[in-house]
Amino acid sequence: MRVVCAKCGVHLWDQPETGGRERVCERCGGQPPIVEITAEDSAVGLEARAKIDERLDPSRAPVRSTTSKNEITRDTGRRSDRKYVVDRTSGSYEETVKDQETGEVIFEKHQSLKDKNRGAAPNNGGDAA
Repeated sequence: MRVVCAKCGVHLWDQPETGGRERVCERCGGQPPIVEITAEDSAVGLEARAKIDERLDPSRAPVRSTTSKNEITRDTGRRSDRKYVVDRTSGSYEETVKDQETGEVIFEKHQSLKDKNRGAAPNNGGDAA
């Protein structure tokens, strides 16, 4: 995990301190909110994945999530790079799939998060009206 100052962007530390102390940026004097960026990766079988979450507040949902996958495309049987970006500050969702060998864009989608979530099932535990 890497933590940077939300005010000036300078790298502050790799592991945030716990215990309730708020740290101040030595460069600009900025105080929280800070940007917390976490990353995870995994490789299973023929797929590799990396995910980066950017947070203004560690206790809240990420403001931006980027997931990159290296996979085999079902239609072509060739390796491809798939990238998802969910940006809650701009309310947008982007997905791009590119052929690794040629760089050709196989699939591309840009839409608002409101449109993306319209097809979701009702979350009230009952039947839809």
